Amino acid sequence: MATEPIQGSESRYLFSRTATDSQDRLYLLEREPFRYQDLDDNITHVTRPGERWWHIAQRYYRDVSANAGLLYWIVCDYQVPPVLDPTLKIGGGTLVVLPSPVVVQAEILQFATQVYQ
Repeated sequence: MATEPIQGSESRYLFSRTATDSQDRLYLLEREPFRYQDLDDNITHVTRPGERWWHIAQRYYRDVSANAGLLYWIVCDYQVPPVLDPTLKIGGGTLVVLPSPVVVQAEILQFATQVYQ
């Protein structure tokens, strides 16, 4: 089986590798999520009714990426326990902890770029 990275600066599959089966079909292997860490610069956010993971990422990571909403997967992975289905509604008043934009850019997105180049 061949192994290649999936590339894309906002992709939740940054940490995924791909493989091909005996019929040359491409599929994803398991990805390792960036899990919660007790960091001094973590951000806390209390959700409003109707807010989505995409909205939260867009609000806090707009300086990291022009497509900041696509970084919702970082916010989901960082929760304790991690959010496995980001399509489910978030209740208003839910406390969400996010890694800072500095951590997202320097540790999460940069790490993936270095590993797969």
